[in-house]
Amino acid sequence: MNLFITGGSGFIGQNLLKNEIFLKYFKKIYCLSRGTKLKSNKKIIWIKGDLNSNLIKYLKKSDLLLHLASHSANKPYDTLLNCFKWNCLNSIKFIDRAFKAGVKNFLIVGSYYEYGFTGEVMKKNRISPKNISLPISTYALSKSFFFQTLFSWSLGKNISIKYLRLPHVFGDGELKSRLWPKIKKDKLKKLILQNPNYITNFISIKKLLNKINYYKNKQKFKKKYFEIINILGNDMSLYKFAMKEKKTLGSKIKILKSKDKKNSINYLLPKNQKLSIKIK
Repeated sequence: MNLFITGGSGFIGQNLLKNEIFLKYFKKIYCLSRGTKLKSNKKIIWIKGDLNSNLIKYLKKSDLLLHLASHSANKPYDTLLNCFKWNCLNSIKFIDRAFKAGVKNFLIVGSYYEYGFTGEVMKKNRISPKNISLPISTYALSKSFFFQTLFSWSLGKNISIKYLRLPHVFGDGELKSRLWPKIKKDKLKKLILQNPNYITNFISIKKLLNKINYYKNKQKFKKKYFEIINILGNDMSLYKFAMKEKKTLGSKIKILKSKDKKNSINYLLPKNQKLSIKIK
């Protein structure tokens, strides 16, 4: 089985390509990267380009497309126009070209941030795949547009799509400006959390790899179904997460709560996080 992966040089992609369980499953892995072309080997073939590049010859050889690529996923977010261009328009065009090249199985990665203000509307109730999304950032809005466009595009096609919405993923390889790397680096005397009571779902990169390894199996793809799967980690406040990881990492950094009061949008999720929709 051959895989085509976008975003292979990103945080999640790099960890996947170092995971032996993941690598063993595929004969060839074609990796798209917008940066400097990385060193290929017998199994991993790096392709320099973007979603608009001519990649038909690689897609024709692929049995599964894993779409990890994402534009402006971290603050400061890019403009809505640029986020929409890459996260929605160009992503859909690319997926359509893959389909026309013969790819029938798609594993697409989304984000909990698509829900946005839904967490505030739901209050103490938990969000599920059945809830509407009310995104509040240019990045989240473009991902929500993409999800809805992808679903409409899939209707009537003899394909299988698994759409994985990811919570806050942390661990080695994460962007240095994010919370977990700052705690691990332990170079700051203190770290002030601007929204310490913000509650969301956290999952380590190691646990996420186990989830992806489970869902990548071709046998688990249901033909003619669009499956929405919210990946579950652990619900906790930003402050609780920071203190927990400080202890785990043995960090001496001082974690403080900001005195500024900010609204906290909660992302609480139930155990049943799968919704299967027949598309034909």
